[in-house]
Amino acid sequence: MAAITALIIVAAVALESWWLVALVPADIVVVTALSYWSIRRTHVHVVSPGQHMATGSDDYGLIIESDLNRVVIPWHRVIAVRVRRGIAVLTIASPKAQILLPAELLPDELHARIPAHARDPR
Repeated sequence: MAAITALIIVAAVALESWWLVALVPADIVVVTALSYWSIRRTHVHVVSPGQHMATGSDDYGLIIESDLNRVVIPWHRVIAVRVRRGIAVLTIASPKAQILLPAELLPDELHARIPAHARDPR
């Protein structure tokens, strides 16, 4: 987004057409709307109503199952867990990513298996 904004400003200076600077707010609105639409289009299939999810664990890691796939996350890759407003956010390392789960899928007995350095105090 910054590149497009900088390009508009450079063009305005080079062409001595300051009316192009008026396009900067429109650029910000359009890029934000397109980003929102793209993210929503991607995630609507993952977190849509009626989606079935389940979690479990073993000594190796956390198991997350959904209608789409099954993921096993080793405990040593969990670097942070935060539970706020009914949503559990698991931050994993290498590659760094976040997984959002309903808090009901992270019960206390499962929360206790998360490494102490990553656990969110409840």
